[in-house]
Formats: sequence, C-alpha cells, structure tokens
Amino acid sequence: MKEKYQKPVVLLVHGAWHRPLHYRLLIQAFQQQGFIVLAPPLASSGYDDSVDGKTYHADVKRIHDVVMPYIDHGRTVIAVGHSYGAIPLTVAIEGHSLAEREEKGLQGGFRSVIYVAPTPVLHKGISMFEAAGEQRQTPFFHDVSDTRMPLELDRVKEAFFSDIDHRIADDFIPTLCHQSKAPFEVPVVCTPADLKISKTMVICKNDAIFSRNMLLQVADKWGADTLEIESGHSPHLVEGHRMWLVELVSQKSSPTIFKSLSRHCLCDGRGLATRQAYASPYHRNRMAGQSTLSPHLKGDEEIEVRLYNIKCDEAGALPCLKCGINICEECRCYPRAAPPSAYPNRRPHLRGSYELDNIMCLCEDCDANNEKEVAGKFLNERCDCDIYTRWICVRCEEEERKTARKYFAERTQMEWDWIMREDIDYGDDFEPSKTLHDHAFQRAFWCTCGKTVSHRTVPRCIWCKRRHLPESEWYQERQDIGSKHPFFDNDPDYPRWISDENNKYPTPYPRLGYREVEET
Repeated sequence: MKEKYQKPVVLLVHGAWHRPLHYRLLIQAFQQQGFIVLAPPLASSGYDDSVDGKTYHADVKRIHDVVMPYIDHGRTVIAVGHSYGAIPLTVAIEGHSLAEREEKGLQGGFRSVIYVAPTPVLHKGISMFEAAGEQRQTPFFHDVSDTRMPLELDRVKEAFFSDIDHRIADDFIPTLCHQSKAPFEVPVVCTPADLKISKTMVICKNDAIFSRNMLLQVADKWGADTLEIESGHSPHLVEGHRMWLVELVSQKSSPTIFKSLSRHCLCDGRGLATRQAYASPYHRNRMAGQSTLSPHLKGDEEIEVRLYNIKCDEAGALPCLKCGINICEECRCYPRAAPPSAYPNRRPHLRGSYELDNIMCLCEDCDANNEKEVAGKFLNERCDCDIYTRWICVRCEEEERKTARKYFAERTQMEWDWIMREDIDYGDDFEPSKTLHDHAFQRAFWCTCGKTVSHRTVPRCIWCKRRHLPESEWYQERQDIGSKHPFFDNDPDYPRWISDENNKYPTPYPRLGYREVEET
C-alpha cells in the first residue's frame, strides 16, 4: 500500500464530445500498473442540455474538484490531456506546479503534463474562434448551432477513429455526446507556454484533425518536447498505442518504476516493421551507399543481402541504451548494408565525407557539468560509440538525428557566415568561437547555452555526451578504427568491394542488365 501511495496520481482529461467511459481501457491499463486515476467528466460535454453555455472555466472547476484534495494532501500529479482536454487542463495546472507550491511552503502539485493530439492554442486574451479568424467550424466532421457543435455522424469515424477497428468505432459512435461551443467563444487566459513544468506533446502522425506539421510548430511555441506515434486521433483505443502511453506516464512518474516495467516488456517489433516498410532512417536518410557512376565515390545502392525474420525475437530483447525499452536484434537501428570503403561512417564524428556531424562544443561551465553527468556511467571515459554495434531503437535514433540537426542549425556557422563580418571584433585569430575543419571549410561552434567556446575545448559526442579524442588525433583514429568494419569484414554474407585497376565495375558483384526479347 505504501508503494502505491508513493506513485504519482494520474489525471486524465478527456476530449470534446467524449466522456470518461470512452477512455476506460486506458484508465484500466493505468490502474493495472498501480496508479490512482482521476478522470472527471467535463461540464461542457454531456448527454443533455446542461452543457449549453458551459465554458472551459466550468471544466476547470470539475478538474480542481477532483484533483486538488490529492494535491493538498501532498500528492504529486501527472496530467494527461487529450484533444480539447488540453485547454481546461492547462488552466487547471497554472499556479499549481510542484515548484510554485513549494515557493508557498506547500507540498504536492503537478509534476508534468502530457498532451495527446492537443487542440492548438497560442494566443491569450482572445477566444479560439477569434484566433482562428472567426472560423467556427472544422468543416468535415462537425457543425455549429446556437449553443452547441453537433457532430456530422457520417464523418466521425474518419475524424476520431480512422485507424480503429470498425467494430469498436461502430460501438463508440452512438455513445458520443453533445459539446458546448462556449469554451471556444471566451478569451483564453493561459497557454501551455505559461506552465512551469515539464511538457510533452504526443503527435499522432495519422491524425485527420490536427496535422503533424502544425503541431510541431505549436510544440515549439509551447516549449514542449515532442514524441510521435503512428496513430490516428484516438491512440488510447489501440492496444499497442495504449500500452505505449502507459509506458510514457510510467517513465515520467518514476525512473525506478519505468525500468521495472521496461525489463518485463517484450519487443514491440517497431524496428523490424520500419525496415520492412523501408521507412526512415532506412529510406529518407540512407545509412549506407548511394548510386554513382564511380564505385570509389559513393558505392553501389544498398542491398540487404541477409535474409531477416518476418517476426522479431520478442523474448530475446535487450534495453535500448537511451529509453530502456526492450528491442531485439531485428529491431535495433543500424545500417543493414555494408558501407562503401571510401565512405566509412562507423564512428559518430569520423564521417567518410569529412563533413562534421554528431559533435558539440561546450563552454567551460557546461563542459564541467556535462562531465559530472557522464562520470561513472561508461567503462571508457572517451566516446567509443559504434553505429553498427549500438543497441538503440528506431525512435531514439531519430531523436538523436533531430538533436544533432538542431544544434548544428542553431549553434554553428560556416566560415562565410562570419569571416567577413567587420562589425564584430573576433580577436587576433579572427575566429568568433572554436572552429573545426568541415570538409574544405571552417565551421565555428558555440555552446548549447549560446556562449563562446574556448579553442582548447575538446569536442563531445552528441550521442553519449562523452569527450572525443582531441581533433588533432582524429586522422589517426580514422585509420585505426573508423576505416575498419569488422561487423561486415568478418561476415561472408558481405563480400569485399574490389575494383580493377581501370576502375571498372567492381568484383565479385556481377553486372546486371536486361535483354530485349524479340516479338513473335
């Protein structure tokens, strides 16, 4: 009982036209993990005319009525808001975070909030209808009356249940309820950007209501982390997505609880499904060779020679080094094709193209803090990441790519962006910050905090955050480690790339072609 009491309370706020009963499977999944779940029915949705005129302020009161007694008794709360539920939930959280209550000498409060396919709100002081340019209708699935927003029942399945089993959708549609339009007509008093807690937005990539690109922009304005899921607007109705949401809340609630759950989870097969679909990162950013006229430049098109299982090894899985979720050999993310010898990319910073990637340079304070963070976590104090042997899931590998792209875009500059600026005195060496050779040019690096970086600073790996060897030793490291590929060199399924002296088509690969067939 004591262990259950120490867990955070989960507050679940449902969306428009819905009631808590539509989330019962998700509620039960949370309860099976020992969470207390609060799911108040909002005042603005219901089955009678009591919803008329109810604004989101009435919904906030419903939320406070159920959650504040727990907070006042010192309980920590993790909030989950789906769709419209994000709006009253945000207002309910304001002023009641753990930090804000601690400043007042009070215990308890909201620890974090998770927005699932949320209604985007960016402007305070005006209503959502005004922010949308007086557009009072989402054309394809609901109408607008004097007091309500009646659903177009023949389009509801497309909007809410696009990827849901049709039998489940057919059972749910008759139970959807009335929705007041008043919440959308009163001024918004706060947005998630105002909250002083950890914010995570779950973007449903197949959502027919709120597009991925729009929510990515909104999340940036909110200051929220983003996670993406291959789901429609209602992920809580799909078992795999539902358990993923439970894992996410468990991770937010306690690292100890999350580790315990992840150790008992089977591999979900996401990595293998990504490979079979030839989706990113195996397609959008190819992780090995590309077609070219010369095999010495880029290599042949990548071909996965080895046969793979049609199902992953669910039980034979190990934790992802980033998120801790179990993944098997078939699902971990690494290049499946042997790399061209001219362009080895085995190490994060030793790119065959001699272009910089996956490194960051920090100021003295941030570098010292980073060193404390990684101390004792690895056998080797220097980065030894190997793209072919790392045990990492597809989702985390994609997050690493985003982090690297974001850092390079915001905290680095190529020489033509700074070398001719006469309005800034860069000192005797005329360099604005630490610089490194990026192919044939110089790239300047600033710290993640924005400060200038000393030229003595040793670059760190964005993947593991450990220091690399000093850049003066990278050439030798490339010769000793980066140019060798034991993962493939010792495997007979991947014959070595060999060209003749005239750079003809390499052997032992046979030349392929088509023979014309004469018509009879």
